[in-house]
Amino acid sequence: MFGSILGSFYADFSHIIPTATSIVYTFVNSLLIHIINFQNIYAIISKKVYGGKLFMKNIEEVLTEYYNSWTDGFKTKTDVEIKYFMSKKFTGYWAFSGIEKPEEYDYDYDIVSVLEQYDEFTHKEFEVLSTTIRKNGKNYLIFGTESSTIQGQTHRAKCLYTWELESGEWKLVREYIEMES
Repeated sequence: MFGSILGSFYADFSHIIPTATSIVYTFVNSLLIHIINFQNIYAIISKKVYGGKLFMKNIEEVLTEYYNSWTDGFKTKTDVEIKYFMSKKFTGYWAFSGIEKPEEYDYDYDIVSVLEQYDEFTHKEFEVLSTTIRKNGKNYLIFGTESSTIQGQTHRAKCLYTWELESGEWKLVREYIEMES
């Protein structure tokens, strides 16, 4: 009986079913295209917003992320996150009281070999002591104290950083690190 009712229904509306199917298909297809376009637009806006194009992160947020990238690097033994924050024209100087001349390094120095010297529990933090804004806010000179926890012991250094806007993102251009002890 049910089969005869369904057959009768189909016979009565067979000319409408392909049209309804086509309408539903067109609607679903259009909806999916809009969703994909929305995702693409959102991705573009997000990149611009969070990549520094429309909304620039303040320098303290960037410093926190930079130091987190070092802490992550000690765990993963990779330098990709750290290098992201560094300008290609980066120059660094590292010293302590026992040497006469600081060691100089650049963007291409082997960060991985530094990371491999420490265990995965090594942790770095930075406390800003002073900030000087230069070049109409496109350059920051930051002085502070770096604290590194290595095998449960805290080691401190005074750091002087120069950060500069490059293509809308803050990049580390220079650093001078002087170990306290």
